[in-house]
Amino acid sequence: MSHITFSRQFMGMHTLSPTRHWPDVNFGSIRPAGVTWGALEPAKGQYDWRSLDSWISQSRAVQFTYVFLNTPRWASTRPNEPCNGGRLGCAAPPDLNDWDEFVRALVTRYKGRISSYEMWNEPNASGFWSGSIQDMVELAAHAYPIIKSIDPSAIVTTPSASSTGWPLSHDAWLDQYLTAGGDRFSDVIAWHGYAGRNDRPALPPELLVGQIEALHTVLARHRLSRIPIWDTEGGWGKDTQLPDEGDQASFLIKWYVIQFTSGIGRAYWYQWDNPLWGTLWLEGSGLTPAGAAYRQVAGWLEGATAASPCRPAHATTLWTCDFRKGSVLYRIAWSASGETSFPIANTVVALTELGGIKQVPDGRPVLLGSRPVLFQIREDGAQ
Repeated sequence: MSHITFSRQFMGMHTLSPTRHWPDVNFGSIRPAGVTWGALEPAKGQYDWRSLDSWISQSRAVQFTYVFLNTPRWASTRPNEPCNGGRLGCAAPPDLNDWDEFVRALVTRYKGRISSYEMWNEPNASGFWSGSIQDMVELAAHAYPIIKSIDPSAIVTTPSASSTGWPLSHDAWLDQYLTAGGDRFSDVIAWHGYAGRNDRPALPPELLVGQIEALHTVLARHRLSRIPIWDTEGGWGKDTQLPDEGDQASFLIKWYVIQFTSGIGRAYWYQWDNPLWGTLWLEGSGLTPAGAAYRQVAGWLEGATAASPCRPAHATTLWTCDFRKGSVLYRIAWSASGETSFPIANTVVALTELGGIKQVPDGRPVLLGSRPVLFQIREDGAQ
């Protein structure tokens, strides 16, 4: 793997509003809500930029990703087509002239303030897109040159296929999108890394490795191995999928370190102040244990360069991932099942447990459970 150095933009975030509960943790990228095409242009040529203006104003200190979504009924080529779950605007594709005009107006107004554009939200999920993959490539073929001609520094990602999408998986959808020519209109690959369907318990965060490997397999097939990958939305999903707060905190740490050490460029958590989904902050009580874990993992990774990806040790339940800060080696480790002994405890200079402070080891064996522990390693005896 390439040695990826941590940047603040890696820590991405979603929040419900730009004005109500702005996150007070260290993040560098934001992906907004409520600013879809249907909301911004409710009638042809009549723009209401107020909500997006508010987001842009609040987000000056971070990178702003705009996601295209929600074809207005007036612009749809199939305006009477019903949407899954009653969502407005999945009927697709739009009239391309209307699409071009919206993209041009959007990018012209926010040149230099929107840093990246995500071509569509979860097109492999029936509630967000009912057009074909070729239809989506055609949208990208129109939008990409418009965006680049107005704001050459802007980044354009692929549509973000979801790991929970149906009937096509995220990697199968991406493969077909690239085969149809979508690679010509993308600077970054986007996908959504979730822990399974939201009507059942969350799957282990270790399964993210498989999601990422599936993406790399597709990109290798298309000779695109060097293109960056972003996870523009993800987490454990609904809080009911993972109700224990300690498990939530552990999940979040693993979700971020697995992606950082696997070379993912950005990972946007869903969602800061949503009381039902991936909650990091609650009205009345403030930061949750998972919110505190977000703050902690950002501190662990600040100034780090990935050295080896999170993987299980051979024939054990022990997972480890390494990174460096300067000449100092750090290792995050946990057990994917039950308890296991940390095999090089005699080389540990210091350790920090989830939610805890830095400790000097006392010479006793270190037993690991499901909660990740950060170790500072002395390399003169390390394996």
